[in-house]
Amino acid sequence: MSDGRGCECGAHNEHECGCGVDWTRQEVYDLREEVKQLRENIAAITFTSIDTSQVTRFEVIDHTVRGISRDLVKFCGVSLAFQDNNTTLKIFLKDGNDD
Repeated sequence: MSDGRGCECGAHNEHECGCGVDWTRQEVYDLREEVKQLRENIAAITFTSIDTSQVTRFEVIDHTVRGISRDLVKFCGVSLAFQDNNTTLKIFLKDGNDD
């Protein structure tokens, strides 16, 4: 709850309240969620706007415990795409530098 709903001590604000009820306005929660969504959108836009037209080599570097450093090195063009509500990053390798 927010805005002091459920306060059982008869307080008029959070400074008077002794029962520990949440006095944060719903507007604050709504704005926090909106900021979170905007940050995610900005991150997606920034990443997807990366110019890959000059990329000529693709490398996969494995930093896991059992990794062997460079797992794949391929000379090719690259394009990127997000799918599944930005939970999947797909990397497309292309012959040469074709768009």
